[in-house]
Amino acid sequence: MARAGVTAGMTCAGCGTRVRGDWFRCPRCRTVLSEQTPLPVARAASPVAAKPRLRARAVIISLLLALIVAPIAGVVAEKRQTARLKSVEKRAPVGRSVPASDERLRVAQEVASPASPAVDAAALVARVAADAMRWGTAALAEGDLAQAEAQFDAVIAMRPQSPDAWNGLGKIHMRQGRVGDAIAEFDEAIRLDAAQWTFRFNRGRARALQKQWQAAVDDYRAAAAHPSHDALTHYHMGLALMELGRFELACRALERAVALAPERPGFLVTLGSAYLEANLPDGARHAFERFLERAPDDVEAAGVRTSLGELNHKR
Repeated sequence: MARAGVTAGMTCAGCGTRVRGDWFRCPRCRTVLSEQTPLPVARAASPVAAKPRLRARAVIISLLLALIVAPIAGVVAEKRQTARLKSVEKRAPVGRSVPASDERLRVAQEVASPASPAVDAAALVARVAADAMRWGTAALAEGDLAQAEAQFDAVIAMRPQSPDAWNGLGKIHMRQGRVGDAIAEFDEAIRLDAAQWTFRFNRGRARALQKQWQAAVDDYRAAAAHPSHDALTHYHMGLALMELGRFELACRALERAVALAPERPGFLVTLGSAYLEANLPDGARHAFERFLERAPDDVEAAGVRTSLGELNHKR
């Protein structure tokens, strides 16, 4: 006999779970089950988007030119300052020591610690890399993966010890289906900054895509140990635990996700499914009722009402 809420209907393309044909989203992985999916909005073409690596190359070329010019500018500036200091000394009376005038002190300080145009090469590298990191992050947020990858590549070319750039590349490659590359890049980000919980979470997502469920759970747990973690950490941990057949632990993780994100009522549908898998119908009933209280007009409400009715019928 089919379990309530998991009756025959269709198979989710995201996780392979059998779900009701009248449900809008998969209760396990939240994939939209409708065959009609919105088409992506066409974006206007631009020279930068057509050649995404041009800006990154320009960044590196500008940096190299600056590094060449900076030492020359520093030498010229130092010679000018030394000449000014000597001119002050020549104006002193013969046979008398030069007074420590304000002008001489100022010139001496400039010689000892030259100001611009002498440029600190390390500071220049840091500034240019920060600009590229900012551009890459903005491009990633807009969905321009090619431009974002070019910028993160430029950052790593200048500062290979940048964990954020490695993490950015991992997120891009995970979206592109290059999951093995993404895991290696998240590994490097974690090696450089093991305290950043989001790197662990991202690697957990990538491992889940490769069905490395226990490794994914380990990463989610490490991320959840950080005080700044969010509800998605517990939610995805719950999904991975369900794949491992550890349904009671999955229910605990999903309950925590619901508590941290009450504005996401859809989590309750997944929680109800986890309770059903754990053979805890009362927990499932309560989760479905909470969902209907919070989102009575949601696209999934009809399917949840049907599942709830089946549960009440079996009482």
